[in-house]
Formats: sequence, C-alpha cells, structure tokens
Amino acid sequence: VLEIAVETDRLDAAAAVRFKARLPEVLSPGLTGAVIDLRRVTFIDSSGVGALLSVYRRFPEGTVVTLRA
Repeated sequence: VLEIAVETDRLDAAAAVRFKARLPEVLSPGLTGAVIDLRRVTFIDSSGVGALLSVYRRFPEGTVVTLRA
C-alpha cells in the first residue's frame, strides 16, 4: 500500500500544484492500494478538492484509495 502525506496545513491552489506533481514519481503499475494522509491539513479549498480528484483518477484502475484525516 502506497502512503502519500500532504506535508502542509493548507491544500490550496499553491499546494495543489506541488501535491499533483509528486504523484508520477510514486505510482507503480501493480499498485492495489493507496492512502492519502490529510492529518496535517486544516484547510482545503476548491483547488485542493480538484487536486485530490485529479490524483485519484491517475491511480491504476482497481486501486483502493483511502483518505486519512
């Protein structure tokens, strides 16, 4: 299971760009599960929600993705 931590307290437009840019370096073809760790996040704007959806769509089909808050 892949774990991706959001390292900032805000997932806004600026942070969303950095968050999405990290994904290609951690994806692997046989991935079956992933956890996106949002425990440090205290604020998410519409760009942050869009980033989460964009990242979700880039996982291989059948990958179980969980948000940890």
